[in-house]
Amino acid sequence: MRVRIGWVVASVLAALLVASNLFWLYRALDQASIEKYHDQMLYERLEALSAALAVIPTLASDLEKPIVVEKVAAVLNEQEPYEKEGVTVIDWLTFEFDSTDHLSRVSTIFLVYEQE
Repeated sequence: MRVRIGWVVASVLAALLVASNLFWLYRALDQASIEKYHDQMLYERLEALSAALAVIPTLASDLEKPIVVEKVAAVLNEQEPYEKEGVTVIDWLTFEFDSTDHLSRVSTIFLVYEQE
């Protein structure tokens, strides 16, 4: 009888170990799929942001620097605009102007420094 109880306990413990491992495998796979979804969503949002930023200079190509800075600063009134490394920085955006003071490029602070 004693040997039989030992086998029952061992069988129950083995079943619990397998169930526990299956649970952790499920959690790992679920976490991986969540991270993949998050990465894809982040990629799509960055692509949309890049596309929007690429269109802005075309839409505002006839505006000169003082007007662009004034209008953008009025909308993004987080901080004062400032010049850094040849670009005008307003909040999280950088604005590049050509030699005639017309808007030539808009980017985020992150995209400017990632390219270096």
